[in-house]
Formats: sequence, C-alpha cells, structure tokens
Amino acid sequence: MKPRDIKILVVDDEPELVQIIKVLFEKFNFSITTSNSGNHAWQLLQGHDFDLVLTDVRMTDGDGIELAKKIRARHPRKPSVLFMTGFSDLLNEEIYHLGAEGKFTKPFDNNAVRTAIETCMMLPSLRWKTPLPVDNRRIKIELKGDSVESLSQKGILVFGRGGFFAAYNKFLPEKGTLISFEINIENPIPFSLNGQGIIRWTHSRSKSGIPAGLGIEITYLPEAESNQYHDLFQANPSYIPSPFR
Repeated sequence: MKPRDIKILVVDDEPELVQIIKVLFEKFNFSITTSNSGNHAWQLLQGHDFDLVLTDVRMTDGDGIELAKKIRARHPRKPSVLFMTGFSDLLNEEIYHLGAEGKFTKPFDNNAVRTAIETCMMLPSLRWKTPLPVDNRRIKIELKGDSVESLSQKGILVFGRGGFFAAYNKFLPEKGTLISFEINIENPIPFSLNGQGIIRWTHSRSKSGIPAGLGIEITYLPEAESNQYHDLFQANPSYIPSPFR
C-alpha cells in the first residue's frame, strides 16, 4: 500500500500529543483521524474503515486494552493495532496475545513507528521475505507424532497470526534476540517451518502444567511455508499467543 492509502486512527487522551502525531504522520502522507478516548475511537470504528489503530494504553474514557480486545473480537486482522505508552508495565506477552503487532514507549522514535506501520500493511509473503544474519543462534524444535491441535492444547506449540509460542527448556535467549528455528510436525499431514524470528518474550518457569518457553515473532519464512502459515493461522486473533493467558 502507498502511504496515502493507509488510513490510521490515532487515539490518546492528551490532545497536544495527538496533534503532534497527526502533523507528523501527515508529513509521511498517511491519512489520519484522531480520537481522545477509547470509547470514542470504538464509535468511529463502527462507521469508518481503518487500516491501523495507534492507541495509548491508559485513558480515562475507555482504555487501549479494552479497545484492542473489541477490535480483535470483531476481526482477527483488520485494523492492525499498535500500542504507545508512557508506562513500562505493559508486557510484550500481553500486547501480542491481545493481537497487537507492537508497542512503543513514549517518547517514541518517529521513523521506527513509520516503519512498523508500513510493515503492518504488508502481507506475510512480503513481510517475511528477506532473511537476516542471525550469528549462528539456532533453535531447533522437532515435534513429531502429534498434531498442531494436540500440541496447542498441551501448551507446547501455539500459533498466532504473526508468530508462535514454543516450549523450550534450555538456556533462554534475551528478548530482542534474532534467532533461526526449525519445526517439523508429521501428523496429520507434514508441516514444516524453517525460518527466523525475534524473541519477544520468555517464560523461564512452567506454570499450570504449561512448559517454559519462548514467544517468537516470525521475521522470515520461505515463500511456500509463508503461504501455508498464512492459510492456516491468519484467522487467529492473537499475533503471538501466550498459553499462560
């Protein structure tokens, strides 16, 4: 999509900040609508077609968390949701499980937000097209003899639209680490993923019978695997699901 075709709803209860973002994004040629509360934003979403919602978290008249939940309950993919927050207590695990595709801490880097918006508008086949150097960090996950459904029920391997949770009992990489992964499942039909991803969150201890593991955002998959992944999991409301929630 060209920037002028991307319709963005900016939601924040600080009018001055909303105006700054509006002016900035209009310089990027995005089409911008603004709102000062989650409840008002939800009303706008009933009558307008937006591609992306950039929302604050803590607002007095309907917060960003509830807004994201309503958006994902209505449709798993559109509009995309990005959070911006002045607080550090909003966990990556929570926001990706809610279906958001990223979080920015105020004050945020303008170009980083612009890149994230443009990435959100890409189909997975384009978003996941280019591999990056990973410094030999390879996580090999071989799961054979179980179906995706049974692995998900056990909390061993759970897929979302943009990534997955995988049980992992070895040394946990730091958040933000770019890694390679290999997943092979044989039943009921062969299903393989050989790609790259970013560690977005980790669980170092098991809980409620669910093993420790990693929340991984996919950054690269070969085209055939990317298309298969999209076909299988595009309807999942979580971007990276957490079996702990």
